[in-house]
Parts: sequence; structure tokens; C-alpha cells
Amino acid sequence: MKKFKMIQLINKVETRIEETVLSKKIKTEIAQMLLDVKNEAINYTRCCESVKGEQVPTFDEWLRVEDIKMHQDGTFYISSERRYVELTFLINRYNSLNL
Repeated sequence: MKKFKMIQLINKVETRIEETVLSKKIKTEIAQMLLDVKNEAINYTRCCESVKGEQVPTFDEWLRVEDIKMHQDGTFYISSERRYVELTFLINRYNSLNL
């Protein structure tokens, strides 16, 4: 399955989970598991690419370098821009980098 289709499928699952009646704790745990799966899909594809002797940072490494932190509600805080964004926004930004 291609990375983009996998991420689309995970997004659909996330939407369905948000619409269900579950405790906040369970929703948070499920969101974290889905985030881990997304990160694995993103990092697997990126790690397979080579860049003229340089190592391409994984998605997790890129988040650390850019000082982007996950908030309890599943959004991410970009310190340099002082704003919260969704995971899909960060994935698109990461994939658009010329690494």
C-alpha cells in the first residue's frame, strides 16, 4: 500500500474514532497508536531515499530539530510560528522539503 493511501486510511479511522462515544483517555491512547503508525509509514519511505552522502532525517528527528511538540489533543505546536497545526499539515510540510 502506498504511503499516501495508508495515511488516508488512518485519517478515516481517526475521524470515526472522534465520532464515537469513548472516554477521552481511550481516544488519546488510540490517537497515539495511530500517530505511531503514521510516523512509521512516513519514516520508512523517507529512510529508503539517499541524498548524496547525507543522511535524511526521519520525521521524528525533523520534529525535534524544528522544536515541534505534540499537544494532548493530538495537534502539534510549532514553536517558531507560535501556532497549533494538525498532523497532516506537518506530513505535507515534511514531504515537501528538499532533503
